[in-house]
Amino acid sequence: MKRAQVFFISLLALSLASISAAQVPKWKLDVGEQIKDYSFLQDGKFLFLTNYEYSWLFNAETGDKVYELRVKNFEEKGVHRLIGEKFLIGTDDDLQCYDALTGKLIWKQAYNNVGQDDFTDLDWLGDALVVSYGKDHLGIDLTTGKELWRAKFKYNGDVGEKGGWNFKKLDSQNLLLVLMDDNMMGLFQFADGKQVFSGRDYEINGGLLKKGRRYFYASPNQRFLVFLLDDAMAVVDAAEKKELKRIPMKYDNDFEPILETPHGCAVLGKENIVFVNDSTGAIAEVKADVGDFRTYKVVKVGNTDIFFAGIEDAMFAIDLTAGKVLWQSKEKDPTFEGYAHHYIKMDGDNLILTYTRGSGYSDDGTNVHVMSINAFTGKVNYRTPAIFNSRLYIPTWQRSAAKFLMTTIAGKENPFGYENIGFRYTTDEYQGNLVFGLVSKYLLRNPDTKEEPGDGVVIVDPKTGQILFKDYIHVSDYSSSPPKISEMAPLIVGDRMFLIGDEDIAAYDLSAKKRIWYSEKLLKGIPCEAMAVDGVLYVKFGKHKFNVNLQPPKGLFSSLGISVNSDYDEDPYGFAAYDANTGKQLWRVETKVDPGFLTPGFSLANNYDSTGKRLYFADEENIYALQMRGDGGKYDYVVNLDKNNIGEMPFKKTYAIQEWPIGKRVSATEYGYGYKETTSWNKFGGAGFDKFISDVEEADATCSYKGWGATIWGATAKKTLRAVYVDSYIFAIGSGAIALLNASDGKAIWTHKWDYNPGDLQYVPKIFNDKIVYCLDRQLTCVDLAKGETLWQNKEAKQPLFFNSPNEKFLYVIDEEQIRGYELEKQK
Repeated sequence: MKRAQVFFISLLALSLASISAAQVPKWKLDVGEQIKDYSFLQDGKFLFLTNYEYSWLFNAETGDKVYELRVKNFEEKGVHRLIGEKFLIGTDDDLQCYDALTGKLIWKQAYNNVGQDDFTDLDWLGDALVVSYGKDHLGIDLTTGKELWRAKFKYNGDVGEKGGWNFKKLDSQNLLLVLMDDNMMGLFQFADGKQVFSGRDYEINGGLLKKGRRYFYASPNQRFLVFLLDDAMAVVDAAEKKELKRIPMKYDNDFEPILETPHGCAVLGKENIVFVNDSTGAIAEVKADVGDFRTYKVVKVGNTDIFFAGIEDAMFAIDLTAGKVLWQSKEKDPTFEGYAHHYIKMDGDNLILTYTRGSGYSDDGTNVHVMSINAFTGKVNYRTPAIFNSRLYIPTWQRSAAKFLMTTIAGKENPFGYENIGFRYTTDEYQGNLVFGLVSKYLLRNPDTKEEPGDGVVIVDPKTGQILFKDYIHVSDYSSSPPKISEMAPLIVGDRMFLIGDEDIAAYDLSAKKRIWYSEKLLKGIPCEAMAVDGVLYVKFGKHKFNVNLQPPKGLFSSLGISVNSDYDEDPYGFAAYDANTGKQLWRVETKVDPGFLTPGFSLANNYDSTGKRLYFADEENIYALQMRGDGGKYDYVVNLDKNNIGEMPFKKTYAIQEWPIGKRVSATEYGYGYKETTSWNKFGGAGFDKFISDVEEADATCSYKGWGATIWGATAKKTLRAVYVDSYIFAIGSGAIALLNASDGKAIWTHKWDYNPGDLQYVPKIFNDKIVYCLDRQLTCVDLAKGETLWQNKEAKQPLFFNSPNEKFLYVIDEEQIRGYELEKQK
């Protein structure tokens, strides 16, 4: 063998040996039994694993085993719960408690006339534990196992049968709340089980139960409790152990009846609306029907939080701080005909809002007015003549066909389905004046003449309601075939306002209050977004939207399924540039596909390089750097993904899936004469739930499902194959490689090869410290983010469970009986 060959082979052997040495995880173990659950102790220092009969504790960093525990005669239906650093587990004969840090038995206790296979649920407060065995509830000292008290709770069968809960812990009040048979409600002391309150006729409203609506609210300190009953609502003071008030009430089951506010909650009924103050228990009642609700808004006026409600042909205001009605408009007051639509701002004590009135397909049509109302008295300071008008309106039957549910999560002001009045307008401010802009895909009318066109700009003095400027023009006309995509909102940059339609564009000088140009039939595409930079107006047009759906796994070690289908396709796609001062079209470029496809979070602002004057985006075949200047419209460079060994990015194969533990499945059993019925429900919360909720906002698809043990998982799907512009780099994940490109010239800084197949991707690429980690075709791979070099690889099972340490310095992989720990510390 030639010397050069020997040298090359030796060098290759050394290289492979180096990688091979790195392939071994920091530690790996085979525990000999299938692992069913995991938890971290002491902020991630220790890793606790269990299949309930067997449990193990390891040093989470080194993998050193602290102990192995076997509980003989483990009862599969019994308790198996980690509470802090104590592990509770039921056997054929007793309940046992172990120190989860040492594996040593702390106590074991048998309880008379209780079988561990009858276990249904448990809860705890400090060292006080309440364990449910059917109707028998035992208060147990968590430190000794001693039975402190016992009570028989016969749950309310109707509530359990319809999926509601009967048993709730009130931590802040050290109480248990129980809904019992014969429509009784009881409050019991957690420490000794003593009943301190008994409420009669607490029959939860069956209609709300059937629809899965909320029927209970507790103040943050759990002192004031609100129950929605069959024909009433009840407010209980848990601290004083008494019912404060019972108010007759009927409910519309099409609406969520409980609305949380900054100072308590509002209960929305068919004939009355009741507000309960969290701090004082004060109760305020307004005669109104939730079916008449159109909009609402909570506004801080001075030191007072005021709840404004826009209802059909009326308004009212509640002082949430004091818990009292401030004012309610008089019946059939023509000033309040219609309903409050958008709450714009406070001007001193005056609420500025838009008010709309739709009278059907008549000559009058739908009008939008501007109003000023004193927040404390309800006095109307002015109501301007209509600023916008359309023949279109949203009739009641259309709203009822697809009712919107009230929500406090999204913070919506118009959750009842009355946001859509047939067109959208914007509300802005400039030099103290209100600026209203309107572009619609339907034909609108001048409100003065009732003739088309009706797109336009209106400027109003908020103190007087005087119209300072108005101009109505034709910008868009999709009446023959309206697109599914929404109209592009008017754009304000400095003192300029632009109205952009599918063909026509208009520009206004807000300072001078005049139109400065109007360009007709230039865009020839459906506008999606725009920006103005250095005297040039840029418009992106065209959009393709896909529906992405996640299907839960069918078995313990099976994977989530995903389907991708086209929702709508509004082409052509591309960009156009206009002189912002004259409206002259400078250039127009069409693209093969929607640039937002494979560029997650794409927008003109996010992907614009102000230094290089370029816009970066990608399609399935290329990455583009488009010149963004008045004389631009050309590509500084185009990176062909195949020719640069990155590989194409086929859109329908781009989606990555991430999962988090978001809750637990818990159960309660209800007993009656000759029957036993168990009801289960989901409890959500924790760090995983918070991450899931945060990720949902950017996800293309989501789902939740019951996984290992009693754990409920939440999953999101987002694009895997992608091109992302960050600072001066473009990070690209193609089907053939992961690459880091220099944004200035498109040249690869490094390229890391892989053979992507979504069906073979077990762990989507994620960045930890200065590393990229992924698992493809069972090969777990760690890549140096700075150089793109493979630091280590290891073969994994087809469907293992991946999870991170709380500090994200370690990645763990569980495959039935085996667990491996990989270090993800930052390189030195």
